Amino acid sequence: MPSTSYDLSHAQTTALLQGRTVVEYASLFGPAADAPLQGNADPTLPRDGETPLHWAARHPFPSLVATLLQYKADVHVRNTKGKSALDVAVKRGYTDVVTMLLEAKASVQEANRDGWTPLHVATYHGYTLIVRLLLDAGADVNATTTAGDTPLHVAARYGHDSIIEVLLACGASTYMYNHSPTTALHWAAAEGHAPIVEMLLEAGADTDPVQATDLWTPLMLAAAHGHNAVVESLLRRYASIF
Repeated sequence: MPSTSYDLSHAQTTALLQGRTVVEYASLFGPAADAPLQGNADPTLPRDGETPLHWAARHPFPSLVATLLQYKADVHVRNTKGKSALDVAVKRGYTDVVTMLLEAKASVQEANRDGWTPLHVATYHGYTLIVRLLLDAGADVNATTTAGDTPLHVAARYGHDSIIEVLLACGASTYMYNHSPTTALHWAAAEGHAPIVEMLLEAGADTDPVQATDLWTPLMLAAAHGHNAVVESLLRRYASIF
């Protein structure tokens, strides 16, 4: 990862203010910017409405991100896929770049086309430190996607124990349903994540929430999938049996 501080020439500054392809960036910024060309990337493709800040956040070039921010790069611009530079950095787990963008007041609340906030994305990928950074920056712990999923739903589904702990400590609701409708406990039970089931129960999750579409409880889901440890946890909490 490059650590060089960029002293921009007139040509480089112009490039940062105008649309450029990957190959043009590489030619202007030298060997440090050749990384995008190493994986058979097409150097002639347009960048889908991306700004230089998107590009620097993706590859990543922290020192270039810092320079762009010094030049007042707009951290709120979204590409044609609806993603900001923060979305790009969060998805790839680039903690240092995320930190710089947050310090530059990048929005932690704005969502992409699917309603996923940066917190949802960090949760999905299991980036506990970035989850903490986003929450410290004011991210809504109970934000919902277009499908109604909160970050807690996402963490419960994909088995991210440490993130569950962080979300609960920051006030995540165990009672929220998505549009299925399903709670975080439904997901944890169905996927067999016994430690997460225990954490949700300790946080006061309802043991008997019912999926309105098929009337399945977490206990029924765990039993149907053969997750015996989860079944035992729920039975200890006096879950109802239908």
